[in-house]
Amino acid sequence: MKSLLALALAFGMTTAAMAAQPGPGGTIQPVPEGIIVQPGQVIGTLVDNTGIELFDCVEYRRLRNVHPCAVKKVVAVNDPCNPCGLVFVAICVPPCGCEDVVVHCHRNVVTFDYGKYRVRIAERTHGKLVVTYLD
Repeated sequence: MKSLLALALAFGMTTAAMAAQPGPGGTIQPVPEGIIVQPGQVIGTLVDNTGIELFDCVEYRRLRNVHPCAVKKVVAVNDPCNPCGLVFVAICVPPCGCEDVVVHCHRNVVTFDYGKYRVRIAERTHGKLVVTYLD
């Protein structure tokens, strides 16, 4: 199992990320066991209070196209500053939770397709991510 994980990491298919939880005194401490995360993977909802630090250099476009009853989810995408790492971004998605995730490896774009509604996360210059809501 360890050799399979090492092989997957060598090819950049997955990245191990440490989740964080509030410890004694409210400090953030890493969880002892790592969580295997892939680009485009949904980590949880913001209501879950996952304790994961969100990437802060994100621009949101076409907010008028957000589903009227949307819920916030935390997803993993490739780090625009470190090609071997992942960052976590909050997006608003329809409550159905039946997304088709398309990861475009060569363009650093992840698309979450919910039928009528889509969310595209793309890398832009200077380490910025752009979240575009499409309908």
